[in-house]
Amino acid sequence: DDVGGVGLVYEISTAGALIGSWIAPNSTNSDSEGLAFDGNTGNLWLTDDGMNVVYELDAADGSQISSFAYPGSDPGGITWRNGLLYVLDVDTLEILEMDTSGTLLSIASIAAIGPRPRGITWDGSSFWIAAQSELDDEPGELFQIQVTFTSTTASTPVPALSPIALTMLLLLLGALALHAIRSRPNLSSRF
Repeated sequence: DDVGGVGLVYEISTAGALIGSWIAPNSTNSDSEGLAFDGNTGNLWLTDDGMNVVYELDAADGSQISSFAYPGSDPGGITWRNGLLYVLDVDTLEILEMDTSGTLLSIASIAAIGPRPRGITWDGSSFWIAAQSELDDEPGELFQIQVTFTSTTASTPVPALSPIALTMLLLLLGALALHAIRSRPNLSSRF
């Protein structure tokens, strides 16, 4: 929540009682969007679209453990699944799959649900996305979706040959061609 220009994170019991709160990292410039629990470490992941950063935070006190620049354009909600992070990109209407160091692995389109996605979670078999209504005073919608991720890993290009390597390759090909010509039987003497 952004209260008076300061980003706050609230800890609330399952009964809805306020347990505590702490100030988000870089809170004067932040616009905290999504929060996710990391099932491996017990830490929290926080997206900040004001700074375009994803923070790893200690769940006990909110202290910053690590951060990385968000590889998309406008981070919204975030969820954790099997050691990877999934962030809604509000501008591009995509889910970005990345590792916990911020390396973008793949992307899935969510354009079919329409504009203004805000929150995302994983239930063990599918993603759930909360989308804000076009009119701020209208109720939003909740979508259960299955998506196909497309890898962003570029294929490894074939390295260019240096002039020396190219010359050696041409000499080798020439020698092989000459050897093939010399070892071929003389066809003209057969007639």
